[in-house]
Amino acid sequence: MHIWDTGGSERFRTMVSLYYKNASAAVICFDLTDEDSFSGVDYWIDEMNEKTNHDGFVMALAGNKCDMPLEEREVPKERIDSTIKKNNMIH
Repeated sequence: MHIWDTGGSERFRTMVSLYYKNASAAVICFDLTDEDSFSGVDYWIDEMNEKTNHDGFVMALAGNKCDMPLEEREVPKERIDSTIKKNNMIH
């Protein structure tokens, strides 16, 4: 297993597809306390759908900073659940 973490950085976007070209799964992460980080999730979902072998490919969505108090969370659970359901992901 190889695990690649690009941190979502735009400077890696041109070369990162080399790393997941033959991937069997992807874990797309976002920060529960930062609405802007969740806005990047759709980009990565689209990227995985375009550039990976869909036969048996698994995508998971992971919200980090889940240890923070609920009042500090900016991404509504309903929005997360909708994205998971729409894209047939695990959470």
